[in-house]
Amino acid sequence: MELRKCDEALTVSELSLDRGLYNSSVSSGYYAVLHAAKAVLLTRRIEAFSHNGVINKFALNFVKEGKFDKRFSRLLGRLRKAREDGEYKTTVIYTKEEATLRIEEAREFVEEMKRFLRSESWRRINQEGV
Repeated sequence: MELRKCDEALTVSELSLDRGLYNSSVSSGYYAVLHAAKAVLLTRRIEAFSHNGVINKFALNFVKEGKFDKRFSRLLGRLRKAREDGEYKTTVIYTKEEATLRIEEAREFVEEMKRFLRSESWRRINQEGV
């Protein structure tokens, strides 16, 4: 379910970019990343019910343990900040270039999470119930 939400948000992000809706594009890109991180957390039966919870649990359970490079944790935080700035700061209006960069970052994050989910190491973790 989380990957379906991830894919949908990424599609909305790309469609928004194509239509010149750059702040919406950045926001949807972040949600794609959030759902991808939640999918990874679920491989260990870890649930998070807030944005902070997802970010913190992802860092603690996957980055700190070396499953993902620290840059993915930073990327998750950076995309969250971009979304918040675009939605809550009245002076932030993203350009096409900025939105394109955020989507590229979101795609990179999503692809890395999907790679993990397809990997043998995840299957082993899941079978061991870790």
